[in-house]
Amino acid sequence: MGILSETDVLRRLGVDTFLGLMLRPSGQQTDGERILREETVGSAMTQPAATVTADADFSSILRAFRSHGGRRLPVVDEEGKLLGLLARKDFIAAYPLGVDG
Repeated sequence: MGILSETDVLRRLGVDTFLGLMLRPSGQQTDGERILREETVGSAMTQPAATVTADADFSSILRAFRSHGGRRLPVVDEEGKLLGLLARKDFIAAYPLGVDG
C-alpha cells in the first residue's frame, strides 16, 4: 500500500515546493507535463504508506508523522482498509503540545 502526495508529485517534477514549480522557465514546464503523462501512480507514490489505526494513541500518531514527514496520515482499520485521513494541522490543534494559544 502506498500514498501519492503533493510532495511526491513535486519531487517527480524536480522541485521542492509549488512555488518552485510556478517559477520554473516555461520550457521546463512542458517537460513536467510529459513526466506527469508518462508516470504511473505506483511509480511516484510513497511506499509503504505510514498509517495509523482509528484507536492509535498520541505516541503512535506522533511516531507515524515523524517517520515520513508528510502532512497527512491514512487512518486504516485492522485489515488495512482506509477509513480516513488525519491532517497534521488537525492533530496539532487537538493536542496543543503544551503551547498556550
